Amino acid sequence: MRVRKRLFSRFLSKLNLISLQTRAQHLYDRINESITSLAYIRYSETRRRYNSSEKAIDTTVTIFCNQEIQTRKVGHGSLRESVWPVPLLEAIFLPEFPNNSHITEKDFLILNCIGNGTFSKVYRVCLKLDHNFLFAIKKQSKSEVLMRNVIQQVKDEASIHRALSDNVFITKCYASWQSRTHLFTLLQYAMGYGDLFTLWRDYGPFMEDTLRIYGAEIAFALDYIHRNNVVYRDLKMENIVLDLDGHIQIVDFGFSKKLSNGERTRTVCGTLQVGLFLCYGVNQLYMAPEIAKEKFYGKEVDWWSYGVLLHIMNTNSYPFPNCDVSSHTELRYDSYSTPCCDPMLGDLFNKLLSVDGERRMNTFAQVKSHPFFESINWDDVALKKLVPFAHTEKLQRCPSYNFLYDKSTSDFSDTEVEENWVAFEEQYEQFSTISKWCFWSFVDVRSFITLWKVIKAVTENKLPKADGKTKSRLSHIHDISIRLLNAGLRKGTHLRRIVKEEELIGLLQETKAVLQSQNTFTEINTPVVVCGDIHGQYNDMLRIFDKCGFPPESNYLFLGDYVDRGKQSIETVCLLFCFKIKYPENFFLLRGNHECAGINRVYGFYEEVNRRYRSVRLWEVFQVLKFNISDTFNYLPYAACIAGKILCMHGGLSPKLNDFDSLRNIKRPSDPQPTSMELDILWSDPDERVQGWQPNSRGISFVFGVDVLTDVCEKLNIDLVARAHQVVQDGYEFFGNRRLVTIFSAPHYCGEFDNAAAAMNVAEDLSCSFHVFKPTAKAVRMAMKQKEKAE
Repeated sequence: MRVRKRLFSRFLSKLNLISLQTRAQHLYDRINESITSLAYIRYSETRRRYNSSEKAIDTTVTIFCNQEIQTRKVGHGSLRESVWPVPLLEAIFLPEFPNNSHITEKDFLILNCIGNGTFSKVYRVCLKLDHNFLFAIKKQSKSEVLMRNVIQQVKDEASIHRALSDNVFITKCYASWQSRTHLFTLLQYAMGYGDLFTLWRDYGPFMEDTLRIYGAEIAFALDYIHRNNVVYRDLKMENIVLDLDGHIQIVDFGFSKKLSNGERTRTVCGTLQVGLFLCYGVNQLYMAPEIAKEKFYGKEVDWWSYGVLLHIMNTNSYPFPNCDVSSHTELRYDSYSTPCCDPMLGDLFNKLLSVDGERRMNTFAQVKSHPFFESINWDDVALKKLVPFAHTEKLQRCPSYNFLYDKSTSDFSDTEVEENWVAFEEQYEQFSTISKWCFWSFVDVRSFITLWKVIKAVTENKLPKADGKTKSRLSHIHDISIRLLNAGLRKGTHLRRIVKEEELIGLLQETKAVLQSQNTFTEINTPVVVCGDIHGQYNDMLRIFDKCGFPPESNYLFLGDYVDRGKQSIETVCLLFCFKIKYPENFFLLRGNHECAGINRVYGFYEEVNRRYRSVRLWEVFQVLKFNISDTFNYLPYAACIAGKILCMHGGLSPKLNDFDSLRNIKRPSDPQPTSMELDILWSDPDERVQGWQPNSRGISFVFGVDVLTDVCEKLNIDLVARAHQVVQDGYEFFGNRRLVTIFSAPHYCGEFDNAAAAMNVAEDLSCSFHVFKPTAKAVRMAMKQKEKAE
């Protein structure tokens, strides 16, 4: 009978003999029958409101398993009785994630991805209507939430975070909503250094005065969380971000749970990240013993994690080593010994890290009254009057490069990526240099304070007066460097959409002016990091900066060959030029043979500029004086000397090199001519098989033997010659009884070699050490395949 009715209904619908509302009712019945996980219980009374001046609005509330679900009438404003339910995929996330929010993801423009979770991503965004206001948006995939069966968890996270947003040490949760496929949460964006883990990684362990302030702020936040009957359960450095002044803000309430006073739970959750951060000297193990042993517990587990956090920040080590465990059931909480530190701090560790929960310090009142915090004025803590960076000199100049790396550029709608880039172009064309600062991070705490003043002035439409052309110029260069970093790290990005050709031409003019103002022969003080050929391998150059420190944290000398061979020569050389302009006395560049027009016209740079910018003019601005603009490469110095003892150049020695004055007398701009000393400095090579000077197999310049090297070192009274120009397997290679070293800084060169890269660190006492950068496993495999094909 049912089958006959369905067939008859379909037949009538095809003949248009069945009414629209009846067909809708049939569809609703079929949807209702397909819902097996939720039991249909009852309808509430239908509330109808009618106003003669407005259309009628009919609303029905359907209840599924005690979950109120809004439904709407078919034929909005009519008297038809057919009901459309809210789709199940929306209903199960109500009311924490409304489906009719007045704000949606389409109101924002994505700037970059600042965090990745198991089933969520966090983006830095700005309002499309006003780019001066920054926020963070957490985006969660509904399909992932359903697959992992964490519906209630994400709902609890949204409600708990919103309830705790009034505290100064907790990021504010402004709103949450949902689309058909995703959940969104709008959060406060902390425009500081990043997270506490990154700060500790770069500048830890912290001194006791800094630890005391951070400990007080974290304890203050934990007390507020507990007073609101919530247990946090995920306290770790990665979940603590820093604002402009370095104060903490707690984020991510995904593991939090409502827990009244005296109530207990036994859910196993927390952070168990074994071995992920061994390179920083610590295992991230914050899980309390009660949780690991699957016992009942309360809010005291947060104070255990608090003790672990302080211990790691102060000692760079976990109090209970558990290096080989793979599950919480394998954790061991014995063999703890008090670290070598201030006795009061050691006593605090002992009381917070007591395995016996009853003996453990487990309330804010106990922490507050401990002698370690005796000097803390807790009223000042609440008002953020204590400055965490004030007690450590190196933190007062901490660079914020850690989140210059953008991990993603996708818009909320995959079909609007191109439109997003257009918005980026308009963004940089419409706003002044100072307003652009609001989008990006600064390099030290003093800049943080400046940024805060700028943001406040922008919101009040009262911009501060510029301090002169120099400040405006440097801020513009800083902005270009940030965009170069972002564009260079995005796959498939059109660079010319992010950095305009005219901006690059202006950058080259600025670089030329800086190079002109300095001597042809560069004399450099220690300490300094010396790097060899880069050859457009942009990501590998960033690996060097990440390991050795971004400028101005470390001083640098590059020995040339920035372009050709690699795929990102433009980003490479332009970022180096930005650093040169910003830090002219800390960042030094020499000329290589590939910074000559006749070479990079053939080996890739010309083709890259023409392909990516569709402009021969830009390449000519790099190389030759044309259009009365620039010939930047021709102003690069040829040689440098570190502390009067280490002579540096790209290629090698020359028969015409008699003393340092011959290097100082090189005229610029110059294009190396045959048989000139400049040509030899760019092209000559050492060769242990020869004596004296012999013709070079490259067909240009010479090769020289150990005797020539020894003679030059004695004549110039130097200890070492540092040069680049040749691929060496280990990234560096000595010659002539360690009186010459070849440095090569492009691993997996040309995609064919399995060579490592190196950077030489020259300390203040002129002792030299090397940072070696191995090619990635994928690069090695590709190199092996190339060799097999060649054979």
